[in-house]
This record gives sequence, C-alpha cells and structure tokens, in this order.
Amino acid sequence: MAVKSDEVLPFAIHEAGHYVVGTILRFKQEKMTINIISAREHSANAVILLGEGLDSLENVVDYCERRIKVLYAGAIAEAKFRNKLSNEGVDEILAYGGGKSDFDKARELFRFHRGIRHPKTTDMEESDKQLLDLGNEMINAAVEIVEDNYETILSLGNELAKLVQKYGKEYILERNKIEEVPLYKELLDKLSTPDPGTAN
Repeated sequence: MAVKSDEVLPFAIHEAGHYVVGTILRFKQEKMTINIISAREHSANAVILLGEGLDSLENVVDYCERRIKVLYAGAIAEAKFRNKLSNEGVDEILAYGGGKSDFDKARELFRFHRGIRHPKTTDMEESDKQLLDLGNEMINAAVEIVEDNYETILSLGNELAKLVQKYGKEYILERNKIEEVPLYKELLDKLSTPDPGTAN
C-alpha cells in the first residue's frame, strides 16, 4: 500500500531539523534515513557524527550544549510544521512522538552538563531548578536556529519525504544528494564564507 505524503512529511521534517541544525553547529553530517512502518509508527535517523576531539572540559561543555540543541531541533521543526510550536507542542512530540529517543539522550546530557556547571550543588530542589533553567536555555537557542533556517529544513524534509513509496521499507538520502538541495547548498556556502566582522 502506498504511503500518503502527509504521513511522511512531519517525520521527514523532524529529521531535517536535526540535520540542518547539526550542520550549523559544526557536526559532521552523513545521511538521513526514514522508514514508515505504519500510519502511526516510523523509524528515522539523521546520521550526525562528532567532528573533533574532546581534549578539554571547555570542549566537553561546548559539545554537550551543541548536541542538546541538535537533539531538540527535530521536535521543534516538527512542531513548527504541525503549527504547534510551543513548549507543550514540543514536549508532546518528545514524550509521545518521534522525539522520544531524542528526549532520552538529551536528558542524560542535561544531567551531565548541569553537574559540570554546578559541581557543588547537592540540594535536589536546587538541582531540579538548574536543570529546568538549562533546559529552557538550550531549547530557546534551538528554537531560534530552527526558525532562522526553517525554509532550508522544509526543503530538505521534502526531499527526504519524496523518496518514500511503501510502508516498511527504509529509504536513504545520502549526503551527496543532500548537498545538491539548493537551499542546503546555500547554507553550506554561507557557513564556509568567513564573517567580515571577524576578519583581522
């Protein structure tokens, strides 16, 4: 049975959100995959790799912050597509939708990151508040990146969704094809061009 495009597109945009934000935040990008198992179930992945070593605590903290933003970017992009871009809309996708595994990964990184930022905190109530503040900080930053680059995310999501024909089959959008998408290519060109304001 053929898959309807409106079943595929929200999940494809979710993965494109990860991929585009991962590109902006300097992760090494590979491919995107998607498998629509049924009208209510899917599996998908944006393959994002660490592009540099973590040879200092500063680099570890930087990695945690960037990785959390990438993990949240998928649910944020999907929520925006579904016209549910609010804390509640994002939380719903993270808790019950395609973002459940993203939330589980982010939660561990949040606890690790909070421990680095606040190593002397022992009070549970204070620790919970620090986690909440950190969560709001990271999510707000991810929302800003997604909104600033939403057209590119939408374009990439459409390219991934166009591949899907059947239920139960994995479809792959390889990096060389991703880099041919005009808006994504523009993003790569922009990222590779030095900012005049930072020139010596």
